[in-house]
Amino acid sequence: MYESLCSSCSVNYYDYHELSSSCNCCSQSAGIFGQRLEDTVQFEKKFGPRLAPLLVEQCVDFIRERGLDEEGLFRMPGQANLVKELQESFDCGDKPLFDSNTDVHTVASLLKLYLRELPEPVIPFSKYEDFLTCAQLLAKDEEEGTQELGRQVNTLPLPNFNLLKYICKFLDEVQSHCNENKMSVQNLATVFGPNILRPKMEDPVTIMEGTSLVQHLMTILIREHIRLYSGREHEGPQTELPCPGASASASQSGRMDL
Repeated sequence: MYESLCSSCSVNYYDYHELSSSCNCCSQSAGIFGQRLEDTVQFEKKFGPRLAPLLVEQCVDFIRERGLDEEGLFRMPGQANLVKELQESFDCGDKPLFDSNTDVHTVASLLKLYLRELPEPVIPFSKYEDFLTCAQLLAKDEEEGTQELGRQVNTLPLPNFNLLKYICKFLDEVQSHCNENKMSVQNLATVFGPNILRPKMEDPVTIMEGTSLVQHLMTILIREHIRLYSGREHEGPQTELPCPGASASASQSGRMDL
């Protein structure tokens, strides 16, 4: 994919990390950590259609290329000072390049941090109780609960739906390497659940009461991603998560059919 990202500076996707504050049209994305998802998506529309913010794509692409077999992926912490440096670089409008010297766990921690720093989680606060009800139903009748979960997923705002779909498809890919990385779908659900679905008032009692339900819910969101996210494919951008071993021409198409 070599489509131009910026109509003013004509920087393409693979050169995006070279942008600096001198590019006024592109540097206005500063402060992405803690920025509302819908604002990030709206700003990045000028860069072409996609399902996830560019930062998320960059982290996922790097982990897919270099870290799927890394033991403890997403469970082991990255280097805190480097995570902070990367966060500050992205927030300043820079696009730091990940290379062979970049620690996979640091990039994984950066991705989790982005999700955690969203002022409103991927599943919005207003939907917390509805999704928790789905989790309770799943515990009683998994098939009925999955059907209701699919209905609830399809009520999400489109940017949230697209990002949830993108993350869950990727996490399903991660768990397919669990023999090497030791991260089963349940382990990933434990790590990502609180970053995807959390109550607005995060008091200890509420969190404790919902922990097992959120973990089970997140497990289904990952495991059943093909079924759950199939209803709105015509609404969003069709940018494809490139599969390992895909041809260069396929990876350059810039389209996703998740």
